[in-house]
Amino acid sequence: MIYQELINIKQQRVKLFSSLILSLLTLTLSGWLSPVGAQVWLCGEKISPGHHGIYRLRGDLECRGTTILHIEEDRSKFDLRDFTAIGDGDHDGILIEADGVKIVGGTFRNCNTALYVKKHDRCKILKFNAINSNDIGIRLRGQGNSIVKSLCINAGKECFRLRVAIVPEPEDISEVPEHIKGNTAKWCTAINGDRGFRFRGPGHGYKLSAFNSVGEGIQINEEEIIKDVYYVSGVTIIRSIIVNSFKHGIEIEDGTDNLIIHNIVFENGDGSETWDLTDRNEKCDGNVWKNNKFETRNLDCIN
Repeated sequence: MIYQELINIKQQRVKLFSSLILSLLTLTLSGWLSPVGAQVWLCGEKISPGHHGIYRLRGDLECRGTTILHIEEDRSKFDLRDFTAIGDGDHDGILIEADGVKIVGGTFRNCNTALYVKKHDRCKILKFNAINSNDIGIRLRGQGNSIVKSLCINAGKECFRLRVAIVPEPEDISEVPEHIKGNTAKWCTAINGDRGFRFRGPGHGYKLSAFNSVGEGIQINEEEIIKDVYYVSGVTIIRSIIVNSFKHGIEIEDGTDNLIIHNIVFENGDGSETWDLTDRNEKCDGNVWKNNKFETRNLDCIN
């Protein structure tokens, strides 16, 4: 009896040890695991429709020849934690083609674009870092998307581009909705981008920081909805800090109904052709500049 019990205990230990080894091998060979079902993610993984869940990054990744993560499932959630994914410079880090996706954490380096929401709505990006992006750091195209407490360092174009899009694209002016919901950036920082932030169409910027931009710290544009039909920009920029842009600190290149208030903008431009605050519309034309702290401006209607 005692001998049989000893054999049973030994068999249980062997099974436990084998299970432990298998778990360790799974963690070692895969960068990504879903919390349910032990689904393995490798470089180039696509989350297709029907695979809804909460996914967590379990370790660092280095990928070549592919987009690191492609998301097509609406309302999926991704916890990237404090890990880093490194790309090859030619492919995007995260491509989102779904609505309501949530991304939390993570640092993506050496990607073409670190994160791209492509013509989808209501995605939320929180505490995401884009480092050394060849094209754009973080790109939101759609309606009602938001990025919060995120960082971009070194981008070939904009660090952050927020651009409205209507899906499906209207073919006639009668199909353009009266109200378009803009994209939002809050508590985000851009360092060493060709531009810090670029808003195309309606949008909101709150407590943004841009330093050492090659072009503008923040640039605002209208968005062409259909050929030769533009939607007024309608951007609000509030309580942001823009310092040491080679061109303009904050520039409204075109568009009206913009509100630029309570910002600190200095040491941008040369004061004769480029300024801290710049409005390309004659007499500001419906744009409100109020309670900003700055050194130079191109129009007297800027305050």
